[in-house]
Amino acid sequence: LRGGICDTNGKPGNEIVINTGSRIRIIRDFNRTIKDYNVGSKIWTLEGIYNYDGKPGNEIIYKIIPNRYNRPSYVICDANGKHYRKR
Repeated sequence: LRGGICDTNGKPGNEIVINTGSRIRIIRDFNRTIKDYNVGSKIWTLEGIYNYDGKPGNEIIYKIIPNRYNRPSYVICDANGKHYRKR
């Protein structure tokens, strides 16, 4: 999974999620803005884009590789701008 098109901020319209190397870029067509989230590595894998917290807007879940099976997952919550390690 390299990205996707879905609602990430809980507002009208879908966003475009793109892998730009060491960042995850979210393009918001509705208001013509771009938000970059730093991943901290150029080698990572997107696990999915789904509603993790039960609030409006899907979260972006990813892992740093290599050793993605031994590494924690991280969550980007675009609706509130939070970026944290998944529990």
